[in-house]
Amino acid sequence: MNGVKTYFLILLTLILFYSNINSAVVYPLDDTMRILKDTTVVKKKNILPLTAFLGIGTALFVWDSDILKGVQEHRSPGIDNVLGYSKYFGEGWFILGLGGLNILSGELFFNRRYTLLGIYIIEGFVISGLFVSTVKFIIGRERPYVNNDPYHFKPFNFKTANKSFYSGHTTEAFTLASIIAHFFKNRWVSAMVYSIASLTAIERVYNDKHWPSDVFIGGVAGVLIGKKIIEFNSNFDELSVDEDSIRISFITTQF
Repeated sequence: MNGVKTYFLILLTLILFYSNINSAVVYPLDDTMRILKDTTVVKKKNILPLTAFLGIGTALFVWDSDILKGVQEHRSPGIDNVLGYSKYFGEGWFILGLGGLNILSGELFFNRRYTLLGIYIIEGFVISGLFVSTVKFIIGRERPYVNNDPYHFKPFNFKTANKSFYSGHTTEAFTLASIIAHFFKNRWVSAMVYSIASLTAIERVYNDKHWPSDVFIGGVAGVLIGKKIIEFNSNFDELSVDEDSIRISFITTQF
């Protein structure tokens, strides 16, 4: 529950900070509700991707234990070091710091694109965190280091040991990667951020924190959240004028 309070506090602080500035408007609550709607309504064009997603997720769920053992059999000091650093890409302090740095640099150098990128990064962190925290509480899947049985669940549980499904670090990492990739639309930037996010996902399995299906679901969720945030706020015309500022509104665009 403390984690949820933290997300709300961050969002409220961000909104209050920008409440008296006008021009380009970002609607975090509206984005959250639209993402929730898009993930619960199946459109014809999404049937094939959804089928593939469910198929892969089910296969991983069935072979979770075997895949986990296979990954951990390849432990080495070198891999430990690489993966040890990669997990920071999914850490809250890193993501919030990166978002804040972009906002600060955007304001100092009058580059509203970077201000907006920073807002998107923090918004993505908050939205992903809310979704992950809710699902973790409802599902209550035990982590691998607690029980070697991937099918052991204790629903509606606040214990860290029962927060395996789905991976928060992986979701946050792929949300961040997706926002950066879709914002810059550069294949090299995309390759770099998605590679780091993938290493974050591997690290969670490698260090016995999550089952393979946890990180797969988390990765897909993160990509969707990041992509939707950019998609819902895709009008960048006003950002080409540096004197325009950015406002975040608690009110949704429907009102």
